[in-house]
Amino acid sequence: MRIYLAGPMRGVHLFNFPAFFAAAMALREQGHDVLCPAERDMAQGFNPALPIDDDENVGVFSLAEAFEWDFNAIVKADAIVLLPDWRDSSGVQAELVLAHALQKPVYEWLDGLIVKRTVKGYTVAFDLAPNFVHQEDVHG
Repeated sequence: MRIYLAGPMRGVHLFNFPAFFAAAMALREQGHDVLCPAERDMAQGFNPALPIDDDENVGVFSLAEAFEWDFNAIVKADAIVLLPDWRDSSGVQAELVLAHALQKPVYEWLDGLIVKRTVKGYTVAFDLAPNFVHQEDVHG
């Protein structure tokens, strides 16, 4: 399955790259094709140890281009996986609007497990990976 990783970046230490990298690695070990915005940003030359407006990042990083890549990746993805603290991210909120409009399944990454997000709460996501957690009516 092709998965797009969505999570908070701006305002998070190292732009949350360690969480993106850990989730991407774990999902790939489960056999998924992962579209990871942190990897895309690094490939563009973005340095997460510096502020977004640092001269070194300004020359290689454009927020508009990053969102363009993100939205194209969501279109190509089979599903979206949300990293912790996604509710605090305006970028993830924008990505979710597109995912919902395209009727993409949305999952959450909780302590290394993938949980399907439903209206009532969370249900087991049997179609993604062998290591699932079952949580009913849990609200974050």
